[in-house]
Amino acid sequence: MSHPPHLLRRFWRHVHKDLEGCWTWTGSLDDGYGRFRINGSTQMYAHVFMYEVENGTVPPGHVVDHRCRNRACVNPAHLEAVTSYVNTLRGEGPTARNARKRFCVNGHEFTEENTLWKNERRNCRTCKKAAQDRLKKKVGRAPRKPKPTADQLRTDRRQGRSWTAIGLKYGVSDTAARKWGKQMGVS
Repeated sequence: MSHPPHLLRRFWRHVHKDLEGCWTWTGSLDDGYGRFRINGSTQMYAHVFMYEVENGTVPPGHVVDHRCRNRACVNPAHLEAVTSYVNTLRGEGPTARNARKRFCVNGHEFTEENTLWKNERRNCRTCKKAAQDRLKKKVGRAPRKPKPTADQLRTDRRQGRSWTAIGLKYGVSDTAARKWGKQMGVS
């Protein structure tokens, strides 16, 4: 992207090249990111400005990521246009840290066979099964009883019983209990 020479000279006055290879922005910062005023009122991130000087416009749906993890760096060799998703996963926030975990809190490995996905969140199959087993042991498996009435289901739900607990009470699966509730208009 072409910018007038006076703008580039002003930009370079705020750049310090350090020994680690980063070109650190010494001007105004916003949450660690360099800010550069293009004209009287228009500002942009300094790293985005440098990326555009070297590579042209940032592709639609992309952001400029610091591969060096230094937010104040404007070295074009350290900058890359990536999707927000990739940028987030490369970061140090909770989403990125959790995505890099290879084991659950109980030490079970997140393999394809041992991972359950629900709403883009992963859970450990081994831990879920252990929790279900503990619940069955705690509540106990009741012999199958006659199908409850809608009033009985409403009472159970008002008392805070889960569909799993209701299913165990009547000797059926939580799926069967949920199906009864749906048929009888109980949620």
